[in-house]
Amino acid sequence: MATPVIALLHQANSDLRAALARCQARKDGPVVIGLRDLLPELARATDELRTVSPESLRDPELRAAMFEYRDHMQELAQLLPKVLGQLLTEKARLEDARSRAAAAAAWAGTNKNIL
Repeated sequence: MATPVIALLHQANSDLRAALARCQARKDGPVVIGLRDLLPELARATDELRTVSPESLRDPELRAAMFEYRDHMQELAQLLPKVLGQLLTEKARLEDARSRAAAAAAWAGTNKNIL
């Protein structure tokens, strides 16, 4: 019996599975998850899970969807530190490039007559 909660979990699981597969396919490159797209859906799924009654847990389809969702969340939790590390590395690279550009602009401004 497909309830709205089950349908939402199936959709969230499908999207998470696809996002995690994209990340695993890029082991040597930067990890791109698309969290902006996933976060609202994950928040909805989490809110819906809070409304699940203990009696409805007898439904095997709901339990299977919940276990799959939990597994995806655990995999995502293991991946997020790597994503954070890559974002911090990229931030440092961009800050370095910005400071080099500012230094070059300052040098060019003080040496207008030479150029």
